[in-house]
Amino acid sequence: MTRDVAENRRVWLLKRNCALSPRQSLISMGLLAALTLAIAMPFAIAGAWAVFACAIGEIAAMCGCFLRYARHAVDYDCVALTEQRLEVVQCDGAQLRRYDWNPLWVAVDLDAAHARDPTIRIRHGSETALVGRHVTLARRRHVAEELNAALAASAGDFGDTDFAPSVRQRQPEPLAAHR
Repeated sequence: MTRDVAENRRVWLLKRNCALSPRQSLISMGLLAALTLAIAMPFAIAGAWAVFACAIGEIAAMCGCFLRYARHAVDYDCVALTEQRLEVVQCDGAQLRRYDWNPLWVAVDLDAAHARDPTIRIRHGSETALVGRHVTLARRRHVAEELNAALAASAGDFGDTDFAPSVRQRQPEPLAAHR
């Protein structure tokens, strides 16, 4: 979590830990393709063109896998909390989804529908955002607890009025049930 003191803004960035940069991915793909062609060429020269055709098919499949990896390598979820709003931004490939909600009416828990690997479920009325699929379960639990604590602290500024229910009342189940 990062905190912008000037705006009193808290930000949770949930993204993959990419082991290879796009340039490194391209270089490694090129080296693998060159190795495959280096092995297939002697067979093609000897007259076994089927081996060369299979090598070309392997390179095409490898290119498809690398393109899929590159498309989703920079996917992320970002949750930002200020006094007036909770903003959730999700980047998935070429899609960008943005939710902008009143933090007083947001509920946060771990999605029980996926008991083995639950994501963080953020609800506001009938809208739901499932975040955290790019990070480990331990990190998801930690972020959900931090986010609930931050929402409770921001809701506490309004006291026990009827128009601002506490986060604990809005949370359907405790996070400890998923451990």
